[in-house]
Amino acid sequence: MLTFINPIPGLAPITGFIVLGVLLVVLMVFTLRWRMHEHSKVDLLHAFVHLRVNLPKEAPETGPAQRDWRETLAGYETLFVTLGGLTYRPGGGKFGELWFQFWYGRHDHITLEMVAINGQIYFYLVVPRALRQLLELQILAQYPKAQIEAVEDYNIFGPNSFVQGTSLQLKKPSMYPIRTYKKLDSDPLNGITMALGKVQAGEGAVIQIAIRAKRAGWDQAGVRKAKLMQEGKEKRGGSSGGLLGVLGASLKGGEQEQYQTRMPNITPQEQELIKALEEKASKPGFETNIRIVTSSPNERNARVHLENIVNAFTQFHAPESGTSFKRRQVRRTGRVIWDTIWRNFNPTNMILNSEEVNSLYHFPLSTMETPNIAWLAAQQAAAPVALPTEGITLGHNVYRGQDLVV
Repeated sequence: MLTFINPIPGLAPITGFIVLGVLLVVLMVFTLRWRMHEHSKVDLLHAFVHLRVNLPKEAPETGPAQRDWRETLAGYETLFVTLGGLTYRPGGGKFGELWFQFWYGRHDHITLEMVAINGQIYFYLVVPRALRQLLELQILAQYPKAQIEAVEDYNIFGPNSFVQGTSLQLKKPSMYPIRTYKKLDSDPLNGITMALGKVQAGEGAVIQIAIRAKRAGWDQAGVRKAKLMQEGKEKRGGSSGGLLGVLGASLKGGEQEQYQTRMPNITPQEQELIKALEEKASKPGFETNIRIVTSSPNERNARVHLENIVNAFTQFHAPESGTSFKRRQVRRTGRVIWDTIWRNFNPTNMILNSEEVNSLYHFPLSTMETPNIAWLAAQQAAAPVALPTEGITLGHNVYRGQDLVV
């Protein structure tokens, strides 16, 4: 029996104290970090502005000038392509950005909201004040007749309301695309607004889609999967060969991945999936939270409204990829309600690209027949250019964020 003798007496207790001290310091740092993250969510509420966007209801174009609704939505996608390229820099360069995010988290998300309240449907955006002007310019570039105004926050809850809330997640990894407007027979907003249109006066409902630009590299899993399928290679056991597969291989000591190779005899369905994977990876990506909350004096109505809205998202099921949205557990209270009210962004693995986000949220087209949409009743106009600069002040002309004394 071998006996090991410690060459330095008392070293083991000292080492133990050092390890314990390091663990305590790490625990204290991350506890402080968590508290600062939570406090910053409340403190930074004042750094966001609520924008309500209204558009006029116009007669649809006819004849040669008429555009297909898909072409119109493709133009609107430019808004999200621009947002996907934004980089949040709190100052101090790359190190300052990482330091700020470690202690306070990222607060560059944008919340897209469709709200049914007082018997009408409204479209809101909640954005950082630093991005307000840029976002307004981008919206007006795609929706020239839109009216954008900063408003106070709304409240869908009544004093005696029953509340139902849930969130949506993808059934499969994010590299698999959902069905978008390009492959649907009608504007996907029709089904969503029809569900919201069932909400009566005295009730309320909100669909909240919080997005923030995903850093470069998110698309590699989809590109890699498409390449493997094109080469006729599939992992044994049916693994997708995505990010989890790569991590699994590294944890096993860097073992070489085993593939079974077949002749690249790709079926039409596989070709469609390859094309879909490549198309999704080719566009800007967004980490996405989707939350749905309803409120009604009648508990059954609150539950029915929630189910109707959730069912409206089944239209995004993609046969070629097999993915769609799934509902999480319905809650009457708890985190999903809290996050909706405070518009918190929870780090997530659900990544949607600009085309998918544009399919879920865009402002109503003039062809939309949902009766309860709050259309713009009267349009604003800019003041004449050659106005006198002296004399009696009659008022102010506020047009597209510019305040001109008349």
